[in-house]
Amino acid sequence: MKDIPAYSGSYFIFSDNTDDPIVKEFISSGQSVYRLPKDSSQSDVEKFYTEKLKNLGWELVQNVQIGTPDKKYGMYWVKDGIGLRIYVKYRDIWYETVTENDARTALSRVVQEEIEREMLMASTDKQTLLPDYPWKIEIPKEYIIKYFPTNLDELRAVSFQKLGSSETVEIYPMGKWKEKDLDAYLYDYCQIKKEQKINCGVMNSVPVSFRDTIGLKSTLQINSTNTTAYTVANTYNSIVYVISSSQADSPLLGYIIENIKPFNAKE
Repeated sequence: MKDIPAYSGSYFIFSDNTDDPIVKEFISSGQSVYRLPKDSSQSDVEKFYTEKLKNLGWELVQNVQIGTPDKKYGMYWVKDGIGLRIYVKYRDIWYETVTENDARTALSRVVQEEIEREMLMASTDKQTLLPDYPWKIEIPKEYIIKYFPTNLDELRAVSFQKLGSSETVEIYPMGKWKEKDLDAYLYDYCQIKKEQKINCGVMNSVPVSFRDTIGLKSTLQINSTNTTAYTVANTYNSIVYVISSSQADSPLLGYIIENIKPFNAKE
C-alpha cells in the first residue's frame, strides 16, 4: 500500500497473480495482505508499526484486542482524513483503508451491521418473491414487498420497506448485461431518479465480487443523503440490476447482497 512500509521480511502473497481480476479488485478496494516471516509474532508487528507509522505522521487511535465484542480487532491509524486498519490473521498481516470515523470507532458500525444481518438471517418468519421473479431471496415479514413497472417491457422493479420505518431497498432492472459498462447503467439509474424529481449523483464506486461475476459497489447522493448501491448482473436473464438502499448503512441491503440468487441458481 502506498506510503505504508512493509513489515521486515514479509511479502505480498499475491505477487505472482497481480494480473488476476480478483486480485486487482482486492487491491483497488483498499486492501492488501502480506505473509509474515516464520519467527515474527503479532506483538512484533505492533511494535514495528507503532514506530514506523508514528514517524510518518500517522496517529494510533485504537488498538483493539481479539474478542472485543463491539469492535473489530486490529490497530487503527488516521492521517490526513484517512483511516488505516492493520491486523494479524494466522500468518498474514492484513491492511485495510477505512474512513477516519471508522478508524476512530474501530469499525463498531460494521459490527452492529453484522449483528443486525445475523438477526435477519435467523428470522424464521419469512416471505419469498413471486415465483416468476428472476431473483430468489427470503425477506423477513416485517418488510412490505412492492412491485412496480419499468420501461423495460415486462421487467419489474421490487422494493422492500420496513414496517414503521422509512428505510427502503429496491431492485431495479436497467438493461442487457454487457451492452453497457456497469457504471453507465448506474448513471442511467440516476437519470431515472432525476425524472422522478429525485436528485441523484454518484460519489464513488469500487469493483466487488458478486456471485460468479464482478459488480460495482457505489456511494450515491440521493437528495442530500449518502446511500449505498450495488450494480450487478443476473445470470438467469442476463439483465443488469441496481440494488440500492435509502440509507448508507442498511442491514437489509447487506443481507440481500449476501443472500440473493438468480432464479436458476443451485441452493
